[in-house]
Amino acid sequence: MLSCDLDTYKTELYKDTTHEKLINDVKELCHLNNLPYPTIMYSGNGYYLKWIFKEKQPVFQLSKKNRKGKYRTPLNVQKWKIAQRVINKLFEDFGSDTKALDVARLLRLCGTINGKTGKRAELLEVHENHSFDYLLQVLEPHTEQEDIDKVLGKKKEPKPRVLKEVQPVIKKAMSLPVANEEKQKPSKNFIAKNTRSLAKARYEDLLKLIEMRGDVEGERINFTFWICNFMCVTGRMNYAEFRDQAEKIGQKIFKDNNWCFTDLSTLENRVRQYNLETSINAIKHNDYIPLYTPRNSHLISVFNITEEEQKHLKTIISDNEKRRRDREKKEVLRREQGMKKQSGESKSEPWVALGISRRTYYTRKKNGLI
Repeated sequence: MLSCDLDTYKTELYKDTTHEKLINDVKELCHLNNLPYPTIMYSGNGYYLKWIFKEKQPVFQLSKKNRKGKYRTPLNVQKWKIAQRVINKLFEDFGSDTKALDVARLLRLCGTINGKTGKRAELLEVHENHSFDYLLQVLEPHTEQEDIDKVLGKKKEPKPRVLKEVQPVIKKAMSLPVANEEKQKPSKNFIAKNTRSLAKARYEDLLKLIEMRGDVEGERINFTFWICNFMCVTGRMNYAEFRDQAEKIGQKIFKDNNWCFTDLSTLENRVRQYNLETSINAIKHNDYIPLYTPRNSHLISVFNITEEEQKHLKTIISDNEKRRRDREKKEVLRREQGMKKQSGESKSEPWVALGISRRTYYTRKKNGLI
């Protein structure tokens, strides 16, 4: 299915809404955007919208052999991710949780009690199921290139081939190059990180982020989930002691008992596979890790990390922050080498504001025209 997790309690318009108003407004938005009505459910705190498929969909449609190639055509799971992103953007005013878009996301079942509010989850309205292809067709007018690039990545244009001029072969005696006896040293700016050291730096960054923000209410389960995941990658947490260790981390972040270990059930299964199954095939599959290894951009989006906060982190930083740190390092290096900091007109470039070339500017200045 396609789904929206509506955290209405976080919005000004719907934080004290009634079931009737919420249902009417959802239907009105669906009508305006030519969407079929979803099955609507109250979760005990917010609401779920579900567009349930008529039949199950295979995750992949290409063979393993073809999947190794660089195909731009999205697979079923990628089409689903794009559709999830688009449909949740349409319901942003209702408080749609854009962080709950992964395939492994579990929604609360009807009849269960929400531990946060003590209220029972209930089904409000049921509507017709639709085919996966039909829902993709309905969402196509609302899909932007940004949504596609976010899932598939930007398509790199091939560089044009430049034919080199063929030089005539001239036979002459050539001396053999002398090998440099000194071993080449890596750059000072080069920091090699394997998977475990990267994971360690990441959970340290998340702990630092909690320290800076003071309280992370509304994001506590995300912090608990990702800190446990990265600690498992490093080996500091294992399947045998996962529950006990996760409980300690959860209590430290939540500062109360208002959280449920079942939110980490998916991660627990992956830890079991990582500790028990992967070690058996370590020789053949030493590059495969069943735990989550996301990109920095995904973590920045999940935790809404600002540019100012990134300045205090080690690893979870954007490309802009990487470039800023690189400029600072090069600036320090230039000062150590005795280079002076640029100042005056060479730095301010007044000719740009006048709309003339640098040479014309200095010619006019020499003749007293400026």
